[in-house]
Amino acid sequence: MIYPQFSNNLSLSGFTLAIALVFGVASLGGTVSAPAACAETGVSSGTAIAYVLPGSSAVGQLERLRAQAQQAYQATQFDQSLPIYQRISASGNATANDLYWLGESYFQIGQFASAAQAFEDSLKLDGSNDLLKVRVAESYFSSNQMLQARAACERGINTSSDQRVRQQLAILLKVCQKPLPEMQKGKFSSAQGHTER
Repeated sequence: MIYPQFSNNLSLSGFTLAIALVFGVASLGGTVSAPAACAETGVSSGTAIAYVLPGSSAVGQLERLRAQAQQAYQATQFDQSLPIYQRISASGNATANDLYWLGESYFQIGQFASAAQAFEDSLKLDGSNDLLKVRVAESYFSSNQMLQARAACERGINTSSDQRVRQQLAILLKVCQKPLPEMQKGKFSSAQGHTER
């Protein structure tokens, strides 16, 4: 079978163009072109198949967003990196690395539960990344979700190939299992170093 040559000319009928738009070609940033050989093969342009060629503009935009987000994160402007990583995550094209940096941005501004979720999502895409296992457990611990922190520690200990990671998770697991100290009513130290009642 001989494949038709492609043309950069848009020579589609209204019907074919409508079908291409219904399938979201415009939102992908791609180009729609019809085979130049349609006329040579006797196929009318009204029945031509539209070929969708992914445009570099969508990929380029995602790479620019990643660069902006990383630049903001490296400048410790986490409140600026966070919405960019959220946008990348919502694009449907986020990688495990993108979700990791989303989690780090959440963690740095103190949104630990959201950080844990981002790290969990990243771990789904890259289950062999031992650092993610630690960050999930740390995020749950920091958000005071001890049951989830314990479960994350246990999962990480059982699935990690790195001995140091297993040790770190074992220590965090011990801390998670300790009861929280109770506040004693009426007893606290003031700045002057004496106890007030």
